[in-house]
Amino acid sequence: MVFLKKASELREIKVKTVERTLALLEILAEQNSLLSLTKLSQISKLSISTTYRLLNTLCRSGFVDRDKLTGHYRLGYKAFLIGNAALQSVELRPIALPYMNQLASDLRESIYLSVLSNHNVIYSDCIKASGPIQFGIQTGIPVPSCQTSSGKVMLAFLPADERRKWSEFFSGSQLLSDPGRFAAVLDSIHQQGFAAEVSDFSGTVREISVPIFNYLKICSGALSVFRPVSGTSLTPEEQLLLEQLQAAAKAISLSLGYSPSDH
Repeated sequence: MVFLKKASELREIKVKTVERTLALLEILAEQNSLLSLTKLSQISKLSISTTYRLLNTLCRSGFVDRDKLTGHYRLGYKAFLIGNAALQSVELRPIALPYMNQLASDLRESIYLSVLSNHNVIYSDCIKASGPIQFGIQTGIPVPSCQTSSGKVMLAFLPADERRKWSEFFSGSQLLSDPGRFAAVLDSIHQQGFAAEVSDFSGTVREISVPIFNYLKICSGALSVFRPVSGTSLTPEEQLLLEQLQAAAKAISLSLGYSPSDH
C-alpha cells in the first residue's frame, strides 16, 4: 500500500510539472514579448526557483529562447513549429485547394502547395495541369528548404531572429553552392515578396513561389508553379503568372484571417 501511494504521488507530481510547463509556454505565447524570470514567476504564480528550473528545461529542448543581452525569455523555434504545423493541418489545405484548382484550370499550369517542416520543405499537394508538358517536383518528400523557391520564400518571412538562425544553419552546411550569399538572398526575397529561383536540382526549371499568411501573421505555406528557364529574369508571361499566384495567395491568406494592414 505504501508503494502504491508513492507511485500515485509521483504520477501526480509529473502531471503538475507538465501543467506548469505548459502554463509558462501559454504565458509566453499570450504576452508575445521578452519576459523576465521575475515577471514569469509573478504571472504563473510559481516560485522563482520552480520557474527557473522549468524554463531551463524548455530552453535546452528549444521550446524557449533566452535573450543573451537581457536574460529574458521568449518562445523558441520548436514552439513556433508546433503552432505552425497545427494551423497548417487544421486550416490551410481545405482553404487553399479550391483556389489551387481554379488557378490550375485558368493557367493550365500545375499548382503546388508547400509547408515548412523543420529545415525541410514538403510539397503537400499538387493540382496537375491539363496540358501535355509537366514541370514540377514529387509531393510528400522532404527537400532542404534552402534549395527551393518555396522553401526560401517561407524562410524569408520567418521572424527576423529565426530567419537569421536558419541563414546561419544553412550557410554552415554543405547544401549551398554560395553559402555567403544566402542571408542576402532571403532579405531580397522578403523585400520583393516572392521567390523566382532556378531549381538547384535542375538548371532548366524555375520555381515561382509566393507566401501565404495566417491570422497570426505567420507565413504558413507557399503557392508555387514550375516553368522552363527562359532567361535570367521573368518573362512577361511569367510576370502574369506571378500576379495571379499572388492574388490567389492573398485570397487564401484573407480566408485564414490575415489582415494586410498588420504585415
